[in-house]
Amino acid sequence: MKYIPKDCPKYYLDELDSPVAKIDSGEKICVDLYDTYTGQISSENILRNSIDHRRMTPLTGPVYINDSEPGDVLRVDIHEINVAPKGVMPLAHGMGTLGDQVDHISTKVFSVSAEKILFSKQIHLPLLPMIGTIGLAPAGDKVRAFTPGDFGGNMDFNGINPGCSIFFPISVPGGLLYLGDLHAIQGDGELSGTGLEIAGSVMLTTTVIRNLQLLRPVVYSNGTISFIASHRSLEKAITIAIDDSIAWLRKEFDLDFSDAYRLVSLVGNIRICQLVNPKVTVRLDISNNVLDFNSLFDGGAKKQNQ
Repeated sequence: MKYIPKDCPKYYLDELDSPVAKIDSGEKICVDLYDTYTGQISSENILRNSIDHRRMTPLTGPVYINDSEPGDVLRVDIHEINVAPKGVMPLAHGMGTLGDQVDHISTKVFSVSAEKILFSKQIHLPLLPMIGTIGLAPAGDKVRAFTPGDFGGNMDFNGINPGCSIFFPISVPGGLLYLGDLHAIQGDGELSGTGLEIAGSVMLTTTVIRNLQLLRPVVYSNGTISFIASHRSLEKAITIAIDDSIAWLRKEFDLDFSDAYRLVSLVGNIRICQLVNPKVTVRLDISNNVLDFNSLFDGGAKKQNQ
């Protein structure tokens, strides 16, 4: 298994970046990651206004996947996420959904074990590690790592965790995969503007798929398909996710628009991934507990041909 170190973090997703590694479709790799502050916050004495904000949201990558081309889809299977023994949560005025009510700047450092997070003496939380930022280089202009989009990026979807599969449309030769911004735990919305930010490593496998057309990321996990959409407008992001899900339902079940629209109203659930980045991210979930489907998203991790 190839190991990808975090030696040279990137702060943009950029098709002009030189790959840190080249791998084959189906190859398993282990990727080492900084926390979202590039390790600048190591104690509660270090506040968010004292760090270099240019070094926020560092990504490891890009990883070039051999024989992948624009128009293909890259499936990324997340096998394991291992995290450091401590995570951080700085807070400052203006952060998150109620940032105007934050009246003083502070930092909290939390101990993390293999099973739990010590929030306080009375409050112990489960360890639920996730990847906040993962995506492929977009074609054209480079994009800041803290921005989500059709390429993936800083989606902050807490379902991107061990056992899930993420499907990305490939826009540039080699795909160019980046990831970073691990959270030990984070609720839907990332309401205060931060999860429990933590360093760690991710074990994953990438697979090139040739007979699947996607415009945006799709996540499959535990029997649920999630159609991901990001936009500056929450309402528009929701509309995009609904459109994508209807397109899939029409193809999967040979439905016209009207019946697919009826069906998504019965089985689809809109969820918010995050509300705090330059674009908000939502998802539309459809579970096979309520709709029996047999999709490529639920298939094996073999390279699909024409």
